[in-house]
Amino acid sequence: MLNVNNFQKKYWLDSGEIRKFGELLEKKLNLKNKIINIIFTNNIEIKKLNKDYLKRNRTTDVISFKLNEILPDGNTYLGEIYISVPYAFYSTLKKKHGLEKELKILIVHGILHLIGMDHRNKSKRMIKIQNDLVDSLS
Repeated sequence: MLNVNNFQKKYWLDSGEIRKFGELLEKKLNLKNKIINIIFTNNIEIKKLNKDYLKRNRTTDVISFKLNEILPDGNTYLGEIYISVPYAFYSTLKKKHGLEKELKILIVHGILHLIGMDHRNKSKRMIKIQNDLVDSLS
């Protein structure tokens, strides 16, 4: 189950569309009985998370925190994905798609990290999977 929380107020987000995309993604990646929190935030908050937990004093587009905790009800709390909506918006200015697609890309990117993928060593493979998923579900 994907829980979506929008804690930034500058950009309007279609939470219904995001949830619909999340449901399709859950089915495609077989995430039954998995819980993921997606938190939309701003540059200030994501920079603080990046500095406090990853020791990087800069803003970024997405940060994933893998928890992989078995809950009493048998579900697995995979973790949390923080997305800076302003950062995502500004990155679309260099790309050929809008904010909605960029957020989908970042959601997929974060989930792939939560299920164990890493793009540092297999950059092309993870990015290809990420882009294929977004294209097939959009």
